[in-house]
Amino acid sequence: MDTRSACLALLACFLPGFAGQARAAIPAGERAALIALYDSTSGAGWTDRTNWRNTADTDFAPPGTECTWHGVTCDGGGASVAGLILRINNLSGPIPAEIANLAGLSQLDLIGNHLSGTTPPEIGSLTHLRSLSLDNNNLSGPIPPQIGSLTLLSSLGLGMNQLTGAIPASIGNLTGLTALYLNQNQLSGSIPPEIGNLPVLEELWLGDNQLSGSVPPEIGNLGKLEFLYLANNQLSGPIPRRIGNLAALRNLSLWNNQLSGPIPLEIASLRLLRYLGLWKNQLSGPIPSSIGNLTELTDLDLGANRLSGPVSAAVGTLRHLEYLHLEANDLRGPLPATLANLTALVDDWSDLRWNGLYTSDTALRDFLDTKQSGSGGWEGTQTVAPTGLAAATATLDSVPLSWSPILYTGGSGGYRLWYGTRAGGPYNLGGTTGDKTVPAAAVSGLSPGTTYYFAVDTVTEPSSTNQNSVVSERTPDVSATTAAGGAGWLALSVARDGPGTVSSSPGGIACGGACSATFAPGTPVTLTAAPGGGSTFLGWGGGCAGTTPTCSLTMSAAQTATAAFSTPASSFYTVTPCRVFDSRSAGLGGPTALAAGTESAVLVAGYCGIPTTASAVSLNVTAVSASAGGHLRLYASGTPRPGASSINYASGQTRANNAVLSLGANGALVVYVGQPGGTVHVVLDVNGYFQ
Repeated sequence: MDTRSACLALLACFLPGFAGQARAAIPAGERAALIALYDSTSGAGWTDRTNWRNTADTDFAPPGTECTWHGVTCDGGGASVAGLILRINNLSGPIPAEIANLAGLSQLDLIGNHLSGTTPPEIGSLTHLRSLSLDNNNLSGPIPPQIGSLTLLSSLGLGMNQLTGAIPASIGNLTGLTALYLNQNQLSGSIPPEIGNLPVLEELWLGDNQLSGSVPPEIGNLGKLEFLYLANNQLSGPIPRRIGNLAALRNLSLWNNQLSGPIPLEIASLRLLRYLGLWKNQLSGPIPSSIGNLTELTDLDLGANRLSGPVSAAVGTLRHLEYLHLEANDLRGPLPATLANLTALVDDWSDLRWNGLYTSDTALRDFLDTKQSGSGGWEGTQTVAPTGLAAATATLDSVPLSWSPILYTGGSGGYRLWYGTRAGGPYNLGGTTGDKTVPAAAVSGLSPGTTYYFAVDTVTEPSSTNQNSVVSERTPDVSATTAAGGAGWLALSVARDGPGTVSSSPGGIACGGACSATFAPGTPVTLTAAPGGGSTFLGWGGGCAGTTPTCSLTMSAAQTATAAFSTPASSFYTVTPCRVFDSRSAGLGGPTALAAGTESAVLVAGYCGIPTTASAVSLNVTAVSASAGGHLRLYASGTPRPGASSINYASGQTRANNAVLSLGANGALVVYVGQPGGTVHVVLDVNGYFQ
């Protein structure tokens, strides 16, 4: 070799960049894996394939150049591929099984390409992986359970693909995972309880799939979770009470599912929460007053559920709130004045429409109009009671009523006319109107010479804007006295034995309410018996006989009749005494005492051995550390608040009492605190149930 040739050889060895930047070659298997990926994903069409091919593009660049190929990073010595980052690079086609040969790979990022086919199960052999990102492709088929072998993973991204099947339970093996992205696929089945085995998980994205079943209570184990996105699935059942354990949570997105039952009181423990999204579910019961504990909340979305009762004044204490959505529920009553404190609300971005809400405060009305989204304000869609109810001159058996129709005349529905013989009820239904534009109607079938009390409420039936039948409060009573019957009219009195009602034609008897009436001599009267829920009609007594539900009489003399009904059959089952609610405990509804004048829904069915088919429960209710004397009223969710208390107590007293209480259709009870001010802790222990 001459001197010139020797110098050139030395340059080739020592000058950087010379001769294709040749270095020590990575293992042949790893080079083959990279070439297989290139060939499988149409490498010639990649956006950037720098250094993958030789200058003439006739073959792949020579061994020893792989660490210079676009997207490839190697370990410090250049002896093995450590990272493969080809995001948004127009890769198209399947991921080859040879990817498993990149044994030292710690990062695989192929986000935003056009990858298709299944996720190769061989990927589970890449046990050094710390980050796997395959989001935003066209991958299909199931998630391979072999992914559970990647125990060093801190981030797993498979979102925005077309993956199907169930989430594998082996995901629970990835105990170092901080972020899991499976959203926007077509995954089905239930969320595996093993998801609760991820102690350092901070983000969980499972939304926009077809997941069904309940939200597993094991999610409450994720103590470091900050973002929980389960929205836009088919999840059902109650929100687990253990969700209150997620003390670091900032975003809770459960919207557009089929979740039911009350909003759990434990949500009030999420003191760092900024977004609470429960829109478009089947949640029922009141808005808990403890929601005022969420002092960092900026977005509260409870719209399109089955929530009822008043809007809690506690909502008005959320001073950081920017968006408030309560639309399309069955909320009713006056809006709390505290809502005027929500000065951070963004104009035109909140929604109160399609409820039964109202206010007489002009300033509050105008303030909320500026925050209401859409045109027309919030007030014009409320199902409220009509105003100006008045009774005109009565006849022997009817009373004409008139009123001013409400603003909201859209949707099917109308006014219901109620009557009774005592101020404040109980009432009987005396008629309905065909729509909400009607300003007057008469209640007929009344007894002569009787003073009646009348009230009217408004009903809007379910529609495309609201899944609920919204019923307003009733108007204040008005009274009227029917004209007296003529001399010699004859009395007909009806008695009931058991749960049921009796009505008459012509009207006058509506027993339940009015159980006697007078009729002209010779008047034919037909009585009709209707059994109550779960009972049956047994037969007539007195002036009627037989077991058919109708009886015909002719008023030739004063008469009496008795209708007998069976008592609904039910059986009592004992359970081991079990605490279902304790406002002192974060895991059982607390740790916040219940405030005076508030209603709190407590889901009982499904807990402590009480089945979802239970109609009533036997329990012990205890009032603890009351700051003022008062009482508790417990009653079935979805029913009117009773006048009788379940327990009375003095200030500072701890007092217990036994009670048997019906459950609402959603399996819940409501606890009302009747005291002049302050708070009280409440404990509920079940010991049996009826069904």
